[in-house]
Amino acid sequence: MRTLRSSVFSWKKLPFLRKLIKKLPKSAELFVVGGAVRDAIIRRKTKDIDLVVRNVGLRSLERTLRSLGSVELVGRTFGVLKWTPQGWKGEQVDVALPRTDHALGTGGYKDVRTQSDPRLPLQEDLKRRDYTVNALAYNLKSGSIVDIVGGLSDIAAERLATVGEPHERFHEDYSRMLRGLRLSAELGFQLDARVAKITRIMMFHLQDTTQTGEWVVPRETIAREMIRMFVADPLRAFDICFYHNVFAILMPEVLDMQGCPQPKQYHVEGDVLQHTRLAIERMSDAAFKKRFGNEPSALLIFAILLHDIGKPVTVTFPAPDSDDRIRYNEHDSRGAAIARDIATRLHLSVYPKQDERRHVDAEDLAWLVKHHLVGFRNTIEHMRPATIEKYFYHPERPSRDLLQLQYVDSAATVGQGKKADMSGYMKIERVVRNISKTRNKIGIRPLLTGHDIMELLAIPPGPAIGTLLEALRDAQLRGSVKSIMQARTYLKRIYRAL
Repeated sequence: MRTLRSSVFSWKKLPFLRKLIKKLPKSAELFVVGGAVRDAIIRRKTKDIDLVVRNVGLRSLERTLRSLGSVELVGRTFGVLKWTPQGWKGEQVDVALPRTDHALGTGGYKDVRTQSDPRLPLQEDLKRRDYTVNALAYNLKSGSIVDIVGGLSDIAAERLATVGEPHERFHEDYSRMLRGLRLSAELGFQLDARVAKITRIMMFHLQDTTQTGEWVVPRETIAREMIRMFVADPLRAFDICFYHNVFAILMPEVLDMQGCPQPKQYHVEGDVLQHTRLAIERMSDAAFKKRFGNEPSALLIFAILLHDIGKPVTVTFPAPDSDDRIRYNEHDSRGAAIARDIATRLHLSVYPKQDERRHVDAEDLAWLVKHHLVGFRNTIEHMRPATIEKYFYHPERPSRDLLQLQYVDSAATVGQGKKADMSGYMKIERVVRNISKTRNKIGIRPLLTGHDIMELLAIPPGPAIGTLLEALRDAQLRGSVKSIMQARTYLKRIYRAL
């Protein structure tokens, strides 16, 4: 065991930990373990605090924690308690006895026999962990770091190595492969060469099923790791997934874009996959951040990843000696269906809707892919104001993401001059901004509702109502109708012309 003293830890300043130290018996040992220690060393913010307590029985520990907050028992065999200290606004604190794991060899994270023992040496608990940088502990009483597997040196080298042989760690739990890739994206660390090799070789196990047909690695687990990976660093996540066979195993449609040609007069950047990677890269540009000012959501990132996913299945080539070019007719609609299928089968909606940064709704994703050419294909200046509003200010769809998707798509479309032609996008943005100003003046709601129109014209529900509503909204956005009285007069006149 190697111990170091460090001044980077501030947990002793947390009132609930000071109280816990005082409440526990003098013989008790209290450690912060895992990712929280790693993050403190590299000065990275963390929400999770995991504790291991030695020399205290589970029932006694539970009573002590209940006197300082609320407690949820995860499993008596596991010896894990979820603790919410009084007044604590952060995540629940995991408090556990030292544990050993005995994997059943299926690769499922649930297929493990876990035994807790308050007298078990801490070293035995640390040996069961996945990566060395997660196998560190901080003794809250003595103020020392416990490192028995070289986690500190791996942090210094910005390296991700497994505790022991990678194939053994991964056979215990196949999701550890994705966790390592996610940590690489989040921390900027490189996988150890052997870990990277074994990860690529064993990635196919993510598709393993049990005898009853259930996934060994739940799709929800895969979705959480992939979403966290791409939200942390979209471009790095793209390269990681490409290199380590994540796309090949889980999203083979992405690799179909590799080698799919594009018309060279518009796309000198390369094939469809190279264009997609460049579009993802454009999100990190200063111009993108200045223009939109927000951290990209997982929904936007996956929409960019999949916006041209329909091109490989729709590509057509011009006849010999033709002046035509390569085309992808209806690739937006076909791509929307493919994107919906990917999001559904990988359970990308795993995070709740309230988590706007990480929730990926399959229908919203398909909507973005389907409409990413709106304003280009049908020139924006020729579109009705109400139609533009429907796409770029849709109350139930990710309209803001649509504009951002169009920006990076345009910025990654490199023409013969080896420079992106942003003129088409700039026209769209200008028109959309102007409609925004108009909406601010006249309000976001139409002057009359569908029910109002039925009463005014004494007509039943039907397609005509939608036509009249859109015509009225057009007139309102153009400024030719400004009041309810004008709206009534206008509708009576155009209804007679229908």
